[in-house]
Amino acid sequence: MSTGDTGKITVTVTPPGVAETLSFAGTSSPTSNPNSSGAVTLTISGSGSGTITSSVTASPTGNSGVYKVTASAGGATSTNSTTIYIPPQILIQMMYAEANGQNDSCREALGLAFRNRMGNSTYWPGVTTYQGAIPGQASYNTSITTGVQNYLNDSVAVWSSSLADYTGGSGCFWSPTYAQWQTVQSALSSGTTTFPANVGDPGCYKTVSGYGPQIVYLSSVGTSTRGGTYAGAPAFLFERKRATTGSVPAAVVQLN
Repeated sequence: MSTGDTGKITVTVTPPGVAETLSFAGTSSPTSNPNSSGAVTLTISGSGSGTITSSVTASPTGNSGVYKVTASAGGATSTNSTTIYIPPQILIQMMYAEANGQNDSCREALGLAFRNRMGNSTYWPGVTTYQGAIPGQASYNTSITTGVQNYLNDSVAVWSSSLADYTGGSGCFWSPTYAQWQTVQSALSSGTTTFPANVGDPGCYKTVSGYGPQIVYLSSVGTSTRGGTYAGAPAFLFERKRATTGSVPAAVVQLN
């Protein structure tokens, strides 16, 4: 869920005819909260008998956390716990703004690129949170205040690190025009070690100490839905660091 959602937890209390007030442990301290600027606090309450459905809300807006919640009633504690994932809202907003209408792999890859920036002191010094990494580096739609699907699931997979990085360590991305894509295709076909000019890349990886940029094409991200000069090009190309000495190609296909 997101900080704009109201979730549900269902608890069955026995014996069924006895009215109880539920309490929940684990609502104030996350079990993990990777690369976020702050944790949420969960609010859960409920009472009744038999099967009780409790509403779950999280605040403050924009914060995050993974919570393992356990219910108690009448002096007894459940042997089962519920895990609740609340990702940074700005990650959902970025995926929606940059890749609305694209597939899950595309949205996940954008999130992975930002995840790869965390703690990279060479190219993104001081970047440790999504709330700090995304503004000024990508579009994000602040009108998205809830956990819109499938953007919510995609953001949870990236933020919780349950998704392996299939971008090959890329920390940068851009949307090429079809003409730029043709130039990149030529580089892919030839295996050239010379980085191609005029392909639209944002230049995240400057040539430093024998390292420079490498273009990464992920076929799983799909074709752009933007139309016009972008028609027929990939929705996004990615960029990572490569050694500029030896025979390391300037552009590669990364499979996932």
